[in-house]
Amino acid sequence: MDIRPTPPSIAPHPPTRLELHPLGTGRTPADLERGQTPPPPPGFTARAAQAAMSLGQTFHRSYLAPAYATASTAGGAVRDHLKSGALQAWSDSAANLPSGRTTLAAAGQTLQQMVTCGLPTYVREVAFMHAYSALADGLAKKNPGGALALQAAISLASIATQVYVRQPRLERLGAESNVAVRGHFALSEAKWNGLSSDKQDALRTQMKRDSRNVTRNQVAAEAIYLSLGALGAARGDGALSARILSTQLRNVIYAVSREAMQASLSMTGKHDDTKTHGVNQDNMALLGWAYGAMTLTMGFVQDSVSPQTLPPGQTLSSPALTGANHLPLRGDALAKSIQTLAGTRAAFNTVIAIMDNHLQKHFDTRQAGTTQQFEASLPLKDYGRMLDQSPARVAWTSLASAINMAMGEVTRGNTSAALGSFLGNAGTAAAMGLAYRTMNQTFQAHGSVRKAIDNPPPRTPSAAQPSTARASLEPQAGQVINRRANATRMEIENSGVVREGQ
Repeated sequence: MDIRPTPPSIAPHPPTRLELHPLGTGRTPADLERGQTPPPPPGFTARAAQAAMSLGQTFHRSYLAPAYATASTAGGAVRDHLKSGALQAWSDSAANLPSGRTTLAAAGQTLQQMVTCGLPTYVREVAFMHAYSALADGLAKKNPGGALALQAAISLASIATQVYVRQPRLERLGAESNVAVRGHFALSEAKWNGLSSDKQDALRTQMKRDSRNVTRNQVAAEAIYLSLGALGAARGDGALSARILSTQLRNVIYAVSREAMQASLSMTGKHDDTKTHGVNQDNMALLGWAYGAMTLTMGFVQDSVSPQTLPPGQTLSSPALTGANHLPLRGDALAKSIQTLAGTRAAFNTVIAIMDNHLQKHFDTRQAGTTQQFEASLPLKDYGRMLDQSPARVAWTSLASAINMAMGEVTRGNTSAALGSFLGNAGTAAAMGLAYRTMNQTFQAHGSVRKAIDNPPPRTPSAAQPSTARASLEPQAGQVINRRANATRMEIENSGVVREGQ
């Protein structure tokens, strides 16, 4: 009997069936080692997606990434450039902002013009409208011929002032002096001496021509006034004659009071002791264009604002004021309306004067390499300007007023009120702007002569002579000999020029 244990039965294992595939086609070496069944091959969609992804990655690596890097670099450069530009712009702007000195100078110029221009303008407008109201109902209405004769007398007196007062004052230093011409063109002594003799003669000729043109402007204005006055007298229009007479009075009052105030008050000065010589011819022409533009603009604004300041029912037909009943105003109503209009016109004229004189002072100091500053003072001197700059200012304002009235007569009844106002303002602005350079350079020439005469340089031992600076008449052997000290005259000529504000 066999007692050996029987081994456990082992179930037979089915044989493993391995399918052979080419390497790399469906099975990897790891798959072969593990004996795993390879996944089925990808379908068309999967293969297409895989190909598209591969192309996308290639496109990104080859094109998008370099383009993005280039754009990022360029964007950074642009950002840095804009940042540096903005910082530089801010730095420049901050550097060019008005300094405290410039701001105070502008404030001083504003205060000065409010007094030296605003007050004379207010006074002239009050006198103008009251004179018109009195003359329209008096002399011009009752005796047009007498009004025309009075007008002619005023015109002759104005022209005579130019010929026999202003012009001789410009020539007080003699024909050989160069003080007036240097002041006229804002030239220092060094620059003048550096010019050729032909150039100096040309500048002398131009200065004399400009001075004669001031007189010609006065003659032209008075000729227009007389023509309009004769027209008014012929048709029995007393209002026109009254307006001309009151305008002539207005121009004289304004010129004299303006120059008197300029000689009495000053609110600006130079930052240092640098010597200034005035505004040169090129900058003066630029100021003329600016002044003409400001005059035209303010004329339009004034024509629009002035009627709105009157009480309801009142009408302004420059310079006549009528009430709701279409009759001229009288008494307190007239006085109040005149004060309102005078204040309005003074405000607008002051705005022009502030901008103009600030620009003048700016160019004057900048040309000399310095700046203006606030400097309040009461000079209370240089009243001689009332004898030379006042007549020149009368010629300037008279020409503008005459052209304005002439334009009004030409367009009277032929155009609309708006077109008539435009033509009148345009004519005034053109006259003021075109004559600006001639008038203001003549102001500078007169100012230089006044300074040279009123403030002669101290005598030096070498220049001191027994004769005096001014002509003296001494009897000698029955004859009167005019003796002038040449050395003293040369000292006066070298004493410099002064800038005279308008």
